[in-house]
Amino acid sequence: MADKSKLYKSVFELEKKLRRSVEGKAGSSGKLRQLKLSLLQVLELDCIDPTLERAAGRVHGGKTLLNTIKKRVKANKSAVVKAIYDHVHMGTGLRSACSRWGCRPSDAIAAKELAQALGRRLGSFTDDPLKLGYLSDVIADREEVVVYLSHRALEDMLLATLEGYQVPKTLKSRFTEVYGLCLGMVRDEKLSRKGGGKYWRRHVYAQQAPVQIRAKATKDHVWPNSRSLATQLEAAKVLFPHLEVIGDFHSHPYQSARNIRRRKKWEPTEDDEDFNIGWIKTMRDYHHNPRVGFIIAIGKQKRTSRDMMSSTNSNVWFMSIGGNLVAISVYRILQDATYETEATAIKLLIPELART
Repeated sequence: MADKSKLYKSVFELEKKLRRSVEGKAGSSGKLRQLKLSLLQVLELDCIDPTLERAAGRVHGGKTLLNTIKKRVKANKSAVVKAIYDHVHMGTGLRSACSRWGCRPSDAIAAKELAQALGRRLGSFTDDPLKLGYLSDVIADREEVVVYLSHRALEDMLLATLEGYQVPKTLKSRFTEVYGLCLGMVRDEKLSRKGGGKYWRRHVYAQQAPVQIRAKATKDHVWPNSRSLATQLEAAKVLFPHLEVIGDFHSHPYQSARNIRRRKKWEPTEDDEDFNIGWIKTMRDYHHNPRVGFIIAIGKQKRTSRDMMSSTNSNVWFMSIGGNLVAISVYRILQDATYETEATAIKLLIPELART
């Protein structure tokens, strides 16, 4: 290869120095193999093994070479890691993947040659994407999401939201947020796109949305109850064995509908994002993989209307109930447990409203 990148050269120069440092010593072949695996892990995972750092520090110029490798791998938001994952797991051509994410082809080829020398499959460190949040945008780039909200789930969400809004919790608390799980099914449809690779449309069906009665709620926060979660999941296994947890929902209550429209109060807050990261980890421990999160904003409006219509955003619907404006929105949950707030990435369909 004539056009070798600095990363490529640094990888194999360091590999040569490490090989020389262990030659002739007891167990040298095993030690060298482990160091090569650690080098490959840097390229595929952007993760440094302390053993590799110590070994590099013991050879002349090794520390400088390893620092160069780390810097190059981290460049452009771990572009090398993303390009390798895109090439191996998404089926994109190696050069196209490197061009898409912003690294040199020889950067990825360094990992490929290292894997071949070890008798390993390139990309094997990234076989479980659930553990690799920083690959979220690679996966999200290939996925469309369509969410179907059933009549039953719509009723569950709206009734809980309206009660939390219109029935005071205490004399001082006029309204509170509400929280619940979303149970349903997921189906993936393969798509064909120019340039090849894997693309798919994910169909997410929200069938039921049981509210969590014991959740701790205030006017601007809601904290699910862990015992309630365990109870609901155990009951769902028996009552709805064909359904999985596809997401959750919570409300955003406001004094006035004007604030909802002006400030897009159906969007997730920073607190929502922080909560979601911990909640997704908990759900994955329960062997569920939530795909979406619903937010229902509600506020009193001066003029009532019976019109039910979708907004200009494909992920938000508006409706009027009992003098209140209700905005129902849904967001895709990425692999790193954050919300995808780009409206074009997801479409919400509510058949009951469409037929009205």
